[in-house]
Amino acid sequence: MSRDWSKVEKSSGFDLADPGVYHMEVVDCESRMGANGEYYSVKFRDLDHPKMYVWDIISFAPKALGMAKAKFEMLGVDLDSNPDVLPADLIGRRVALALKHETYEGTTRLKVDISHRGFECGYQGTSHAVTSKQGKAEQKSAQQELIDLDNDIPL
Repeated sequence: MSRDWSKVEKSSGFDLADPGVYHMEVVDCESRMGANGEYYSVKFRDLDHPKMYVWDIISFAPKALGMAKAKFEMLGVDLDSNPDVLPADLIGRRVALALKHETYEGTTRLKVDISHRGFECGYQGTSHAVTSKQGKAEQKSAQQELIDLDNDIPL
């Protein structure tokens, strides 16, 4: 099959979302090594737009430990009882992320806005955070409780 590519415009395949605050869930997390030591590469999925993904890192470099602590706390990790957070501990956790556009090497993408007002390193904890440890049945139960609570609030 022959195609005439001369009339086709190049595309990245998707429209870039606007900067703003998005409710996200961790869907993948991997431990990696970089020039400054270990870091976690965290993949988030937007809860309202399931095909939208954003990546962030949580660095364990000595100068970045304060940011790592803030991000873990916003993700609902209890560092007192779980000081050695594993990548699997983050899967299923939810957070609001402040995102901005960043252009790097000619490509514009969404990036966590670490200086967004009212957020900790671009993260803000959510009261409906559900961890993967609760299991699917408990997650559905927790979500139903939130719906029930919302329905009980008079407008």
